[in-house]
Amino acid sequence: MTRLPAALLAAVLLPVAAATPARAADGPALAVDASLDRWAISPDVYGINFADPALQSELGLSLSRWGGNSTSRYNWKNNTTNLGADWYFENYVKPAGESLDATVGGNKTRGTRTVVTVPMTGWVSKDSPASHPWYCGFSVAKYGAQQDTDDYDADCGNGVKAGNVDVTGNDPHDTSVAAGAAFVQEMVAHLVATHGGGGRYNLDNEPSLWSSTHRDVHPAGMPYDELRDKSVATAKAVKAADPTGLTMGPAEWGWCAYFYSPADSSGCENGPDRQAHGDVPIAAWYLQQMKAASATAGTRLLDYFDEHYYPQASGVTLAGAGDAETQARRLRSTRSLWDPAYADESWIGDPNQVAAPPIRLVPWMRELAAAHYPGTRTMVGEYNWGGLESVNGALAQADVLGIFGRERLDAALLWGATEPTDPWAYAFRMYRNYDGNGSRFGSTNVRATSADQSKLAVYAAQRSADGAVTVMVVNKTTTALTAPLSLAGAAYGTAAKRYAYSATNASAIRALADVPVASGAATVTYEPSSVTLLVVPTAARTATALTAAVAPTAVTYGATVTVTGRLTSGGAGLGGRTVAVEAQRRGTTSWVSAGTATTTADGRLSKVLTPQWSATLRWRYPGDGTYAPAIATAGVTVRVRVSSTLSSGTVARGGTVRIAGSVAPRHPGSRVALQQWSDGWRTVTTQYLSSTSGFSFPIRHTTAGTRQYRVLFVGDADHAPGAGPTHTLRVT
Repeated sequence: MTRLPAALLAAVLLPVAAATPARAADGPALAVDASLDRWAISPDVYGINFADPALQSELGLSLSRWGGNSTSRYNWKNNTTNLGADWYFENYVKPAGESLDATVGGNKTRGTRTVVTVPMTGWVSKDSPASHPWYCGFSVAKYGAQQDTDDYDADCGNGVKAGNVDVTGNDPHDTSVAAGAAFVQEMVAHLVATHGGGGRYNLDNEPSLWSSTHRDVHPAGMPYDELRDKSVATAKAVKAADPTGLTMGPAEWGWCAYFYSPADSSGCENGPDRQAHGDVPIAAWYLQQMKAASATAGTRLLDYFDEHYYPQASGVTLAGAGDAETQARRLRSTRSLWDPAYADESWIGDPNQVAAPPIRLVPWMRELAAAHYPGTRTMVGEYNWGGLESVNGALAQADVLGIFGRERLDAALLWGATEPTDPWAYAFRMYRNYDGNGSRFGSTNVRATSADQSKLAVYAAQRSADGAVTVMVVNKTTTALTAPLSLAGAAYGTAAKRYAYSATNASAIRALADVPVASGAATVTYEPSSVTLLVVPTAARTATALTAAVAPTAVTYGATVTVTGRLTSGGAGLGGRTVAVEAQRRGTTSWVSAGTATTTADGRLSKVLTPQWSATLRWRYPGDGTYAPAIATAGVTVRVRVSSTLSSGTVARGGTVRIAGSVAPRHPGSRVALQQWSDGWRTVTTQYLSSTSGFSFPIRHTTAGTRQYRVLFVGDADHAPGAGPTHTLRVT
């Protein structure tokens, strides 16, 4: 996809009197329970591709993405990319301020991480002129007349001859130089050296479309094996250069690419390639293969299962608001993200075409990852519900953001963002800066239900800072609706703050009159086609205490530890509470889930883990409507496991034996030492571990005697030193 321009004017919050709609219709009953369905909402679901810098700062965005078709062949060494089929396959030298380094560095100053797309097509742009005539994939002078050419560069064609016949046999070197996994490793190493480690990396972009978007260098549809082989090689390169970095893939465009091979005919039907791979849908097969490759590599090669999603209902995605029928369809189509009863209103769900079952995108992704590569997070790296210039588009966007949090998606990034003064941006502001002072929707999801989600869609979350329960309501109808709201699971205050965005003023979020709350109930009128946020204060929650311990505190890689703890309040155990256990890899700042445990009747916790690296472990109780959250930490040190064998325990003088083995987890390129005992262990020589983390030391002596040897890995940022077994060698 292609980035649209962006500029920012600050959001204006206008306090006004509450609107009193005449003859508001009765709306569906809403209910919120702050004690149920509690889980953390990832801040990364509020991401934006190529996010506007000022908007990043205003919303406190945690994630932006350097992605899309034009990044697949970006060469960081010359700041040049190829625009592919989006613009005549032309090489384009980017302005210095739009380079990858400038983008990553600028985002970092604003506290935003960048998802960087790394190339996998096998090609990146060569050194090129910065002005016309540009290098292009299908030169008219070289390959003949074509159907269409660039108005500004008549020699650059679209690669299609008269009669819709594609140009074939063109030379990729016209625009590009070969670039494989080694190029990626060098690129990531540069980013780590310049901006620090722990980056985020997309394994290219929409590879099933390369035979269209980048057919000048990749004209054939990509088969299953190529996707696996390139993904594994690229992920290994990323992890070698940035061991704490996280990878995302396969970053496919949409529904067909979730199930079928691009090498099979149209890429949206079953065929020989899929059948040759057990007839397993390609997304499931991809997860299986990445899991298997990770086991072999000794490190996780895929951290996020990333798919793009563009709703296929007519007139919805990447389009203007459209007529009334299209606008209603847009608001219904968000159900494809979650609803098992929603038949997609497109060729996907059409009984006369694909006739697919309900898409349920987010639950489907989570289920697929859990089944085929447990522990893999989920991400929608691109999506767009259209109508971004309209209030209708803002309603859809607000609905989508609520769904992402409720359905436990880990990351999402809007594609095609227009001006930050357009309505879509106010949907984000309703969640991230509704009052102009940085106030936000809650970070812990709580249960919210509507008697009719198609009329009033509702989402709720509790804030950790003040305990307030925030309730987001999207009125999808064109009439005002008055509906009862029941509040449970906490002790609520007597009035809720109310904020609204609608066509009444499409350039501002308005603060309306407070809503009275009595006995856990309120009645609220929602303006036509509006997004309303209710901020309901809660009484101070009862303090809790949490302990944590790990035994043993130091283990060799592959061994288990037991994490224990106790959740109490006023000294008494709190039973039946779900508590998360999380790990922070040593040398990093992010926490990853390691599961959950439920407290016993007296509040005790226990969880057996197999730590992959040295880490701080923590129990995290999210709290509920009555009890406050609590956190307790404990540390564990993980030593590498060094396995080795001596080829022979006896050797004649002048003969050679070998100590060979490997280090787990894998540390290719790291140094190991051969040591000999002589009133203490002394290093004899060192060598670098192979690509499979192996080593082989020759030993030769010319004098008789008995010696002892071992191999030592000296440790790194997240693994303690580890030594292999002691070997006794007798030289005769």
